[in-house]
Amino acid sequence: MPRIGSTSPEMLAGTSVVLALHVADADVVFRRALDAGAIQIYPLADQFYGDRAGRVRDPFGHHWIIATQIREVPEAEMVAAFKAMFEGA
Repeated sequence: MPRIGSTSPEMLAGTSVVLALHVADADVVFRRALDAGAIQIYPLADQFYGDRAGRVRDPFGHHWIIATQIREVPEAEMVAAFKAMFEGA
């Protein structure tokens, strides 16, 4: 409904919003999203911050991070992993 200011990501040629969906089983939900027509942006994998997460773009252009927390990560460990990931970037 562009005439009232509502546009889709496809109309904008991108999106500035990423929705995060925390679920009980990210593997099941991620697979269901792909089977329903979503496109994988990055694969589902265990992340340094304690989630198993991946990102998809749905058929309407919206981006979703689908995640399940798999462990608690101490703040110091998370900060060190984050810094190491971006060293030299």
